[in-house]
Amino acid sequence: MTVMKKQKEIIVYAVSIILKAALLAADWAGKSRKRGLESIVKMSLGEKCKDIIFLRDRIYQLETQIHIFQKQAHSLSGKPRYNLKDRLFILWHMEYFQIPKRHVTKTFGIARSTLYG
Repeated sequence: MTVMKKQKEIIVYAVSIILKAALLAADWAGKSRKRGLESIVKMSLGEKCKDIIFLRDRIYQLETQIHIFQKQAHSLSGKPRYNLKDRLFILWHMEYFQIPKRHVTKTFGIARSTLYG
């Protein structure tokens, strides 16, 4: 058997193992998701309501972050300009969700000097 043929067989075998691993991982994730949903079904109505309130709050937080990121993405120049209203919105969001000032760049992708400068 030639070296090229052996290499080709090894590659085919490696790809099949990778695909099997991905399918096993997907199967495990699906089963885990199903168990999670089944445990939610078993929860009392009060516990479900608490979870819904928490999730709605998290959705609101993420929607406001998306709004800020869209401002950056739609900026005509490479650098978005934040007017006073935008800055107050970001500051309000930070205070409301208790985001530390040192996490401004990590959370919103903007420099601290943009808000405080």
